[in-house]
Amino acid sequence: MADSRINLYHNLSVMLNAGVSITRALQSVHKGGKYGRLFSRIEQDVAQGNGLSDAVRNCRAKFQKLDRVLIHVGEETGQLPEMFEELSQWYSFRQRLNRTIRSGMIYPLLMIHALAFIGPVVPFALNEFDTGIYFRGFFGILAFFYIPAAVILAVKYLTPKQGPFRWMLDSFTIFLPLLGKAVRELELSRYTKIFAITYRAGIPIVQCAEMATDVVSNRVMYGYLKGAQERANLG
Repeated sequence: MADSRINLYHNLSVMLNAGVSITRALQSVHKGGKYGRLFSRIEQDVAQGNGLSDAVRNCRAKFQKLDRVLIHVGEETGQLPEMFEELSQWYSFRQRLNRTIRSGMIYPLLMIHALAFIGPVVPFALNEFDTGIYFRGFFGILAFFYIPAAVILAVKYLTPKQGPFRWMLDSFTIFLPLLGKAVRELELSRYTKIFAITYRAGIPIVQCAEMATDVVSNRVMYGYLKGAQERANLG
């Protein structure tokens, strides 16, 4: 499913570049979906005389930190259309990246299921075609993959984003043969993309590094990048 923020931010950028006021632009964007309804609330807040970044801050739990930062920067520097377009491109990039990662997982998943299908054939044949042996082998191979994956996903979404337990989970995830590589590439892509966006916005390079590090969700990768940023600051 397409991320509705892609079109929403792009449309806001186009209207503001065309000279439409922010209030009118907010009134004109599509109001369907979660983010459309959210921006309906933002529009009402701005119509009452509040600044856009203040209105976004009032709904901070609904916005990513990057959204809040770039909207604030855009309003302060007069580059709000550019910041909306950067956000549109960011969410488009993230959507393409997620699709690439998912498509890259198809082949390994097919191989796992093929192994589950073929692997128990020999024991099945040697035991006079006992279907119980075949299905135990079949589901045992799948369980070897799906149970750890289910546990990781459950812990990821049910545990706090901070703390030692989350760090242990992220440490385990990042060193898994297939998933770990995907996680590392995703986090590095996020970091470099956000650094480029904020740098183009005219933000000082140290703050660019701080903002880019803050969008990294894996705590191990965050620690690596945070340490590099601190060493660069000291240098």
